[in-house]
Amino acid sequence: MTAFAGENLLRELAPQVLGAVIRRFGDFSASEDAVQDALIAAAQQWPSEGLPENPRGWLIQVAVRRMTDHLRAESARRRRERQADAGGAAGNGAVVSPMQGTVLKVAVTDGDAVHDGDLLLVVEAMKMENEIVAPREGIVSGLAVTVGAGVSSGQLLCLVAEPDGK
Repeated sequence: MTAFAGENLLRELAPQVLGAVIRRFGDFSASEDAVQDALIAAAQQWPSEGLPENPRGWLIQVAVRRMTDHLRAESARRRRERQADAGGAAGNGAVVSPMQGTVLKVAVTDGDAVHDGDLLLVVEAMKMENEIVAPREGIVSGLAVTVGAGVSSGQLLCLVAEPDGK
């Protein structure tokens, strides 16, 4: 691979950009990866498109976008793990929201006896009504939402505890 005119500029700007990204996000390792991605993008684009008006700003912007992508991916991964954990808790009677939405109807109150498949709540997501049903026979407790409340994916809505004597 042949060197291009901006190679020395990239070497000069790399520590400055890394410092700016670390100050903003506080994660050295992920910031270093994001800056490396920005430097690669610059080395690929600048020879054909020319140097941007503000090379340092361009690199910081690209690195910040890469960091944002990384943080979103990590957040999504953690959310999926929490959902998987909550799904495992469903065997313990935990009822969690399968999606982000708004509670349209609450069909039960704390202390109500329900059977497997009985309607507990209706959540609207993307203009569609989604019924949340009891995962088993039991007694509703810890009802944590009301009509009109926003819920996030994986949020605990209530518990359905086994009835006494079982």
